[in-house]
Amino acid sequence: MAEVLYNKYRPKQFEDLIGLSITKKILTNCLKTEQIPHAWLFYGPRGTGKTTTARIFAAAINSKSRKNGFEPNLKEEIVKSIFQGSSLCLSEIDAASNRSVGDVENLQEEMRFSSPDGKKKVYVVDEVHMLSKAAFNALLKTMEDPPGHVMFILATTNPEKVPETIRSRCQNLAFHAHRAIDLNGLILKISKKEKIKMEKGVEQLMSYISEGSARDALGNLEKLSAFSEKNIKLSDAFKLFGLSDIIGIETFIESLLEKDSTKCLTHVEKLFNTGISIWPFLDQTIEYFHNILIYKKIKNYEGYYRLKNGISEKWKDDQIFIVQNEIIELKKSLKWEREGLTLWRIVAFNIHQKINRASSLTKDEISKNNNTIKKPSAKIQEEKRESKASIQEPKDKNNNTIKKPSAKIQEEKRESKASIQEPKDKDWETFLKNLQQADLHLWILLNKRKFIKWEGNAAFISVNNDSVAWKKLNQDVAKKVIETVSNACLKKKIELKIIIDKEPVLTKKKQKNNLNIEKEIEDLGIEGEWDK
Repeated sequence: MAEVLYNKYRPKQFEDLIGLSITKKILTNCLKTEQIPHAWLFYGPRGTGKTTTARIFAAAINSKSRKNGFEPNLKEEIVKSIFQGSSLCLSEIDAASNRSVGDVENLQEEMRFSSPDGKKKVYVVDEVHMLSKAAFNALLKTMEDPPGHVMFILATTNPEKVPETIRSRCQNLAFHAHRAIDLNGLILKISKKEKIKMEKGVEQLMSYISEGSARDALGNLEKLSAFSEKNIKLSDAFKLFGLSDIIGIETFIESLLEKDSTKCLTHVEKLFNTGISIWPFLDQTIEYFHNILIYKKIKNYEGYYRLKNGISEKWKDDQIFIVQNEIIELKKSLKWEREGLTLWRIVAFNIHQKINRASSLTKDEISKNNNTIKKPSAKIQEEKRESKASIQEPKDKNNNTIKKPSAKIQEEKRESKASIQEPKDKDWETFLKNLQQADLHLWILLNKRKFIKWEGNAAFISVNNDSVAWKKLNQDVAKKVIETVSNACLKKKIELKIIIDKEPVLTKKKQKNNLNIEKEIEDLGIEGEWDK
């Protein structure tokens, strides 16, 4: 049986690993200086070389004559046995199927015995985040102080699920998704060795589909090679993976801007009939819109897709965000639906309606509405003038005409009215809105207080001296809450400056329980009907 490509061409030396420059430098320097920590945590997405690097590292540690001080000698028997999986120096454990406390205890019992043919016994625990909580606790002491001949390499795609107590006992190394340029080179290199012919652009499409995973890239290459009999055409790649070509994406995107949804629905029916899968197509659409958005900001930007001339000018930023958000929400809500023409239509119609709902009236409709407003006829205008003339000027008791106030006096009145209105400030309104979420009681106290002005970080408000609000706002706890909320929403710490609206009226015979309930409720800013 033929060996799969990603196993056949799995790297056996550090120089064969693609990318991972920082990770390789750390590991090779440890080997050169012979200062090797006893526990490591390799974390990152699938297919980025975690297990492969662990095997190379284990082989290099046990190699008796390393090349360049860090590369394992592939001619040594112990190195060969490690890569063949028959050496006692390397033990690979799948944590998904060996996750209990009993499995950890068996591991601890096995660790007592050293390997007869190597320097170190390396335990590679794959998908370590799958261990149970009790198993992690049982592993803690062993991880902290293992036998001198033992080394641990933990590998995971979900480092956040590994307890902090375990992570702190390991050297943590990140394995990032491979760059497209590295995957392109890998695909071309392997295809040349396998004598696979490819059209230009096929390697770029495969690296795009693989999402930074070398294993997925080689798996896709093998699938395409079998499909096209080692003569891969770009059209075969689109067909096999259910993807649309650039024309199909651009036509769909342009149809979304049409007022009528008929063109959009007709196009998705064509896409469905040609065998294109809906979810990869939506991913392609998001990627294309992302390219448009970046191109609008950086004109010389070159993403995966080459944009059609003039298409970026047709789309506004908020429209792009609407489409992207709608696709993400639809993928969440419809991912378990059976794929068919109905699902295509639902998705396309939802996106089309979201785009066109933002502007319900077009320029033509607005101008049409303006044209329908008729001017009043000459007869009506004449009647209005006569009615104005017939209105007599007001007179006093002595039948003398009362003069209208001058324009200057009217202007002064308007200014005095404007000065009476409470000033509105955007920062103050923002602060109150955030305070409502943080402390409802404080918000009630401040909501109906009269805001006066800002002086730096000081906010001047008017409060009655005898009110509950005055007493509450002078407490240290209230001041701390106000500072915290204002610093979060306004990036400055507000200091309230209280201006006394009126002095308190004190009487000698005032009793403790003689409170004006209605006045206190009014000061709190609470509206409602209250029984006396």
